[in-house]
Amino acid sequence: MSTVCSPLAALTAHAAEDPERVVLRDLDGQQLSRQGLLDAVAAMVGHLAGQGIGEGQVVGLLVSDGIPWTVSLLALESLGVCPVLLPDFFSDQQLVAILADSAVQVVIADRSGSARLAQVGVLLLAPWSAGLSRGSAVVALARGQGMQRVYSSGTSGQPKGVVQHTALLDAKAAALIEVVGASDQDHVLSILPMALLLEQMVAVRAALQVGAQVTFAQQVLRQDVPQALVAVAQACEPTIAVLTPDLLKAWVAGLAQGQRRAPASLRFLAVGGAGVAPTLAEVAWRLGLPVYEGYGLTETCSVATVNRPGQRVAGSVGWPLPGVRVVIEKGEVVIESEHLLAGYHHAPEVNGACGRWYTGDLGRLAKDGSLEIFGRRDARLVLSSGRNVSPEWVESALLADPRIAYCCALAIDDPTPVAVVEAQRGQDLIQIEALARALVAGLPPYARPERLILVEPGTFAARGVLTGNGRLQRQRALALWGTGCPAATLS
Repeated sequence: MSTVCSPLAALTAHAAEDPERVVLRDLDGQQLSRQGLLDAVAAMVGHLAGQGIGEGQVVGLLVSDGIPWTVSLLALESLGVCPVLLPDFFSDQQLVAILADSAVQVVIADRSGSARLAQVGVLLLAPWSAGLSRGSAVVALARGQGMQRVYSSGTSGQPKGVVQHTALLDAKAAALIEVVGASDQDHVLSILPMALLLEQMVAVRAALQVGAQVTFAQQVLRQDVPQALVAVAQACEPTIAVLTPDLLKAWVAGLAQGQRRAPASLRFLAVGGAGVAPTLAEVAWRLGLPVYEGYGLTETCSVATVNRPGQRVAGSVGWPLPGVRVVIEKGEVVIESEHLLAGYHHAPEVNGACGRWYTGDLGRLAKDGSLEIFGRRDARLVLSSGRNVSPEWVESALLADPRIAYCCALAIDDPTPVAVVEAQRGQDLIQIEALARALVAGLPPYARPERLILVEPGTFAARGVLTGNGRLQRQRALALWGTGCPAATLS
């Protein structure tokens, strides 16, 4: 396995070799060299220490943009503080619930985050900015087993605090570096929200370990995503990025609309968070997007398996990372590894002593050792016909075409699944109905939706059917569309 070290220790070593090499940049033209990043962390350490922030405290982090988020995180780790990562895509109600659950009294928040928490009653501190004076702070390189708390909304929308050892996060980052073959010649394009553990693992912990350059482009998520992705990638010429299936679909749509190909610099696009329709992956590869599907949970330090460069199996989520073993018990995927959560907040013994995590996902191991995921154990649709159908089976067929933004398969009172379908913006709903029926035509009759519920673009997000990171809340969908929606009508 690659040498394991903390981001700050690696940064210090790289800065000694080439202090002026740019390591972080954003779309607004701000950039930091290796030494500049060290100086920025030292400035933030001094700023926080001056506010009485020190070892053993728990501090929230609610910052949207990548550079100030990264500097702030590294400063908190240097001080021996336990950061609580507050996703900016969580609702105000979820954020308040997290603060109450963690008993957080201090939050580092940008202007937007401060406005959201103005009435909560916590001390709000500004993140790092270029105008922050360095002072005489010294950055500590080692704090032993630091902790980090990552809140996952899950499918219920109720945040759960996953407690992670930072040393294990760094070990998992080293495993990722090994299988991807990452080096200081790589250029990471960071798009996903920084509070997502996978983005932190790749764009901060792995990138700083190898000395790669990172361009933060979270602004893309607040723009016309398909066109913005195409433009940013062409301008930056990255080699690596992490995507959700939704972002992959948007990138494919943007390239197809402009009849363009992705930049030739790209060599590894990790896609996870949900299943990737095989047809979508095939189209992406034809457009120059090198898709490598992976699998993992926040509880397993984000990544457990991934396809390798030059060794991809279409339809699978690849092979276990070094230090990870996957077994199947009664159809359920079980992860065996030392790279697992320390516990949930308020439930420290959840992991037990055996280093095993029952994922709740159904899957199988192929003869070559690669893993296939079929869906959640607790999400099976029990139809009035008496048949059981995995909703992901139906949804994967529908999501194979980028003109469909989201879909959710439900079991109501029908002998076949009911599919709620949201079109991409600009699509004609009558044509989408015909497209959806064609996409599911290959399913067996018992799994083929006879009833379609077509909804306007933006409906899934506006009506709370999606968590902040794009996961379906099936119970919410069932509450909205479980009764009273005729076939192929606009909801």
